[in-house]
Amino acid sequence: MLYEQYRPSLNRIRPISPRNPRRQEYLDAAWRFEDNDAVGEQMDRKPRKKHIKYSEGQWFAVPLKDGGYALGVIVRGSYKTKGGLGYFFGPRYESVPDEQETWTKQPSDAVLIAWFSDLGITRGKWQLIPSTCLFRREEWPIPTFKRLDALKPEKGWLVEYSQDTDGVPIPVRERYCNAMELLDIPDDGDYGYEAVEIVLTKRLAEG
Repeated sequence: MLYEQYRPSLNRIRPISPRNPRRQEYLDAAWRFEDNDAVGEQMDRKPRKKHIKYSEGQWFAVPLKDGGYALGVIVRGSYKTKGGLGYFFGPRYESVPDEQETWTKQPSDAVLIAWFSDLGITRGKWQLIPSTCLFRREEWPIPTFKRLDALKPEKGWLVEYSQDTDGVPIPVRERYCNAMELLDIPDDGDYGYEAVEIVLTKRLAEG
């Protein structure tokens, strides 16, 4: 996999901007890379899990790079959109968290909110956690995201998305502003599943 192959520094992981004109090309390339990797695994190991279905409100465990797990829930999207918007939580769990943990999490507890690829789920690396916790979409809003100006780091954009999306990020409004207004606002962009694991590993290690 990409992380094991190249071992990038944890502070150099960057998501793909939804506004990038080559966004779908990059995502498709990631799928092809993982599919080719899975073919090799399939020849040497147990068969790859396929056709895993899930929907909004599905909880799952995210393995961390230094051991243990974080907890995640998809709040926009499903297996049909190959991912969507997720809220991710600590603390670090030594084993896969059980359903009881899903009842204790609130949106404000999230250590990461991000658009993500579901390859971790479809490849069986992110274990689904059954939960009877009632999911109400209005309680899990799509937040405003930020995107810094690469040429003027003291500036950036506030990016708002449609709350009614089925999992595909649809920007509806952007506002150019000073970077000081962007503090404590999540980064805009699509994260591959390993990028999610890496960012969560770093944030939970930092406490």
